[in-house]
Amino acid sequence: MSVLGLCMFVSLLAFLINRVHGDIKLESENGQLTGITGGTETKGHSGKGYVKDFDNSNNKLTFLFNLPSNTTSVNLFYEIKIQYNSPFGDKGYDLKINTQSTSGMFIGNQNKFTLLSVGKYMLK
Repeated sequence: MSVLGLCMFVSLLAFLINRVHGDIKLESENGQLTGITGGTETKGHSGKGYVKDFDNSNNKLTFLFNLPSNTTSVNLFYEIKIQYNSPFGDKGYDLKINTQSTSGMFIGNQNKFTLLSVGKYMLK
């Protein structure tokens, strides 16, 4: 089972996990929410909405998911993309994928959802 966790201070729409044979899309409102809430006010979201109120370091969004059965015996790298909205300027994030951790910045985007590639990772 793969684990994808994120702590940040923006509205998060969806994770897109790209691989050669198709995409895996994880909608943020379907993840495990800790200290955050759902929203639909800002237009441009997919699914039922997005998550918001990342206003302290304990807030997080976690996904637990299984890879498609045709990929479990092969070590494949997946490109992780996050669609986000950061209307009040640049915001930092911490991302943990299985045992790998990284951090970065979401660039302020005038209240529009933007897609950001955060790198390629081997999912287990």
